Amino acid sequence: MDTNIKTDRLNLRFVTAADVDAIQQYIVDPRIYEMVGRIPANQPRKATVDWISTHKAGRDAKTDFVYAIILKTELIGLIGIHRAKPSDLFEIGFWMSPNAWGKGYATEASKAVLQSLKNSMGPQKTISGYFKDNPASGRVLEKLGYVQIDENEMHCAGRNKTLPHIIVERDACS
Repeated sequence: MDTNIKTDRLNLRFVTAADVDAIQQYIVDPRIYEMVGRIPANQPRKATVDWISTHKAGRDAKTDFVYAIILKTELIGLIGIHRAKPSDLFEIGFWMSPNAWGKGYATEASKAVLQSLKNSMGPQKTISGYFKDNPASGRVLEKLGYVQIDENEMHCAGRNKTLPHIIVERDACS
């Protein structure tokens, strides 16, 4: 995967320790952590630092690529493509700062990451998911060609409860 990915409006680059404060200011907002499965409410700064410290190993193993989404000079969100082991499908996930919602940035960043994945590893079928009460993420994924394949219940760390969850899949694009 590319270290830096440029789009018409955005720069995507690997997350670094210098991003901790910007990330932290967003992930303590319930509008973020309540819609992302793995971010607990009031995640401590140290947990964010520790999470960032795992990224290089994930890149080296070709299982985890996390990018800061930069508009001009401001971090406005994160996007990542992950898999537990090299034989698994990649899963794409993202969050955007509330001031960046509704402007097409998540779609633009996602297209760029998926293209980088294709360029570096060949066409890949990918998966994703979103909580049923977060249709905005569903619309982004639909624009990217994802289709619903299942529904389940998934634990949301931010709300500390299990919620209805939609699972989507995107065929490998040649």
